[in-house]
Amino acid sequence: KAVPYLIQTLERKPEEQDFLLNKKSAEALGILADPRGVSVLIRALFMASTIQGTSYPQARVALVRMGKPAVKPMVEALEGKDEKLNAMAKQLEFKDGVVLGKLSRVLGDMMAVDAVPSLIKILAEAKLDAGDYTKGIDGVIEALGKIFDPRAMDPLLALLQDKKADYKIRMQVCNALTVLGDKKSLPILLEGAQKWLIEGGYTNLKD
Repeated sequence: KAVPYLIQTLERKPEEQDFLLNKKSAEALGILADPRGVSVLIRALFMASTIQGTSYPQARVALVRMGKPAVKPMVEALEGKDEKLNAMAKQLEFKDGVVLGKLSRVLGDMMAVDAVPSLIKILAEAKLDAGDYTKGIDGVIEALGKIFDPRAMDPLLALLQDKKADYKIRMQVCNALTVLGDKKSLPILLEGAQKWLIEGGYTNLKD
């Protein structure tokens, strides 16, 4: 019976109430795990108060607790089909990649196998230059590593060997492959350790 009221509380803007109420509502919706809360929890990933911070951590945990019922709506949001989230992004002028990065990471936390085709498609369509690294692609790569789905192996390995891709992206792929743990990646990782030297910042791909 409390779910509609919790949704209503979570939907209120930070300037309309103490933002702690939004955070507590997100936590409660996760504990109750009622699918009616999924839509507003997705938007709560992007709510924030200038004084009390963001509700992202609470919404993230709540969606993971929701489990399977949350996957399809999140994939639809990832594909740009969530009209309420799209309107929110437009109104608040989200930076490029914010939606993609956050949704991908939460889907990774959920080990959402059903999200893999969409994540792979997004990865295939990205330009993968230095700019794309900061546009949520790092979240997509991280998620593909966490989900443990063998379909991710070939796209990730191809990206690792793509010398035109930004070095940060390729290093993120190394991390994802480590988490994925498929021994199929060992020969290519070994080749990289022996032959590649892609410098950038304080590190390089060989290390």
